[in-house]
Amino acid sequence: VWCWRSGFFARTEFGVSSKTTQEKKLRPDLEQALSSLKELEEMAAKGEYEHFGVRKKADDVVPYNEVFAAITPGSILAVFARSWQLGHLLLAMMARDCLERSFFTTDIDDDEPLQKNRIAILVIDASGASPPQAVPFSAQICLLKLVAARAQATSFRQGLDIGDLSLDARPFLLSVPDALRIHACIGLSDAALRNTLAMAAGKSLIELNRRAEATLRRAVAAGNAHAAEAIVRVYATLHTEENKRTDELLDKPLSLPEAGINDDCLRALGAYAVLYALFSGRLAACASQAVDLLDDWLRRADSFAFRVSSWRDAANHPATAAAGPSFAAFAGKKAITNRTRFRDNLLPLALDRHNTPLATATTFDEANPDGPPVRGLIAHASNEEPVAEEVLPEKSLLYHQDFALALDHLADLVASCHSPTLRLELLQFITGLDTRWFRDLLLSSVELARDAVHLSAPTASIRAALSITANNQQT
Repeated sequence: VWCWRSGFFARTEFGVSSKTTQEKKLRPDLEQALSSLKELEEMAAKGEYEHFGVRKKADDVVPYNEVFAAITPGSILAVFARSWQLGHLLLAMMARDCLERSFFTTDIDDDEPLQKNRIAILVIDASGASPPQAVPFSAQICLLKLVAARAQATSFRQGLDIGDLSLDARPFLLSVPDALRIHACIGLSDAALRNTLAMAAGKSLIELNRRAEATLRRAVAAGNAHAAEAIVRVYATLHTEENKRTDELLDKPLSLPEAGINDDCLRALGAYAVLYALFSGRLAACASQAVDLLDDWLRRADSFAFRVSSWRDAANHPATAAAGPSFAAFAGKKAITNRTRFRDNLLPLALDRHNTPLATATTFDEANPDGPPVRGLIAHASNEEPVAEEVLPEKSLLYHQDFALALDHLADLVASCHSPTLRLELLQFITGLDTRWFRDLLLSSVELARDAVHLSAPTASIRAALSITANNQQT
């Protein structure tokens, strides 16, 4: 056991040279400053601490000690909470659950909840005037029920650098609604969240989406991005495990909350919207409509006047970057080349023409009534003349439910967009997102959705499977 006098900032995370327990070595200056547990106890009893080598008397609370010791299951006696404040108690409960998941082989999510033999939680008196007091298990349940009963979701993680600490709901015998509300405010472990959502949804895909979306909205409202990202991971896992439940199609676009959401929560919300569109079939249907719109634009693009008009509409669009699109790209053939490549790269995401579409909308605006306007960017792409029928791949990625490959490909498409014009707006339309998801945030959301699906259904890289080269040129 290595320990230092109260007030000495050892910062062992930077002063220990090896991560293996047997080979840990200290920096020479830390080794010279080592103290003993007996000395720490004596200083604490006197209320003394050390400041730059000088011992001083504390007015109130002695500054913290730093003790470095190897942790084994037998050495863990309790987790200490700093006070009886709700946030401190919840933090101690999360730390306790993390330790139990790490060191004990018994699954605390089993049907027989471990209400006995759990690591104790003790509240310490910083002044040392009274001995530590245990927090009974019944009191811990009451705390969680108080959190679940709050009318307005509040995150207890804000301002705390607590990493992946999370609660395990099973031992507390919480109801499904209470467990999901607690997740939005605090954060359950992925295993606990998965069991809770699976129990709530049963065999119904629509019920799974309803419960997951409601919990996600509450987590976003609380500003709890950690809980929101966990919902994305668990939602992907449950859906890919039960992907045969496709008889319950979702024919409504996901309704996105209004403004006032931080970027981390927007990232998780966007990832969920991407998965929602992917699993429901709307992404494939919208990709097909985007291909049709690009075909119409390309068919008219032989006209110089049409290309100039398209450039003007793109330059005046609110979503266009300050630099604006290049006039030379539209005056020449570069815009045609870029959009042709983009259109070709959309094909693996589009519907097979020989299959029944999964969405009933027939125009862009019908399919995306609440989304960003696109007609200004696709100048004069009306339905006055019939659009030439394009033969898509015999079987698209989504026909075989190659969700992981499709998301790999979608991430490449978003990464290839370097100016927010037509391509970016079509990708926002395909994923069901609005203009809040600018290029970098949209890419981050797609990558989060992709990682969640890869975790639930590992597969080969799309680059090896499809050999698709991302388009890195600007329109």
